[in-house]
Amino acid sequence: MSASQASLWAARRRAALMRPARWFAAGAACLVLVAGGWLAFREARLQRLPGQTAQAVAALRAEQAMLRLKHLALAANLAKVLNNSLLADITGELSTEQPCVLEPRLDQAGPDSPCAARWDRALGVIWAKAFGPQAGPPPDWLRRDPWGRPVLLNEGESVCQSPVVNCVNDTLRSAGPDGVVNTADDLVASIPAFLGPELHRRAVESARQNP
Repeated sequence: MSASQASLWAARRRAALMRPARWFAAGAACLVLVAGGWLAFREARLQRLPGQTAQAVAALRAEQAMLRLKHLALAANLAKVLNNSLLADITGELSTEQPCVLEPRLDQAGPDSPCAARWDRALGVIWAKAFGPQAGPPPDWLRRDPWGRPVLLNEGESVCQSPVVNCVNDTLRSAGPDGVVNTADDLVASIPAFLGPELHRRAVESARQNP
């Protein structure tokens, strides 16, 4: 095979190999155009339906709130397990949320309010116990719910009398869109229970002595 024939064969071979890639690129471009057109149509339709747009935003914020609460619940559970303690022993409170519950509307509570100050202190302690002082302070996006309000923490597990019965989980709560505590739009996440080995032993002993 001469040099010119070899060059021609190589060129044809490269063209044959590139053909599937070109088809794939063309298909991908078509998908992008279709997706872009669909998104533009959806955006235009949503602009004509402001009520549905508001509902979509509300649903997204509720989803974000639950994700934040679950993230905080994991941190609180880690703090309990690593320190073999009830959450009330870590925060030094039986109900961190108490000042928040007394607020008529959380969106009217300023950054220096008793509600915000108590939650921020409890969160700082929990974060340090869970991840160590080297982790630094908790991120700003976890300090507040998606509506910019403090999270309510109840150390309910401190009232446990038995490892099986009469136990109430620690909970984290967002007051939801209306900013009022204990209404239908509140969002709540339970923190997994952890009595710890020694606390568990004492609870079992107490339950046996007082059936």
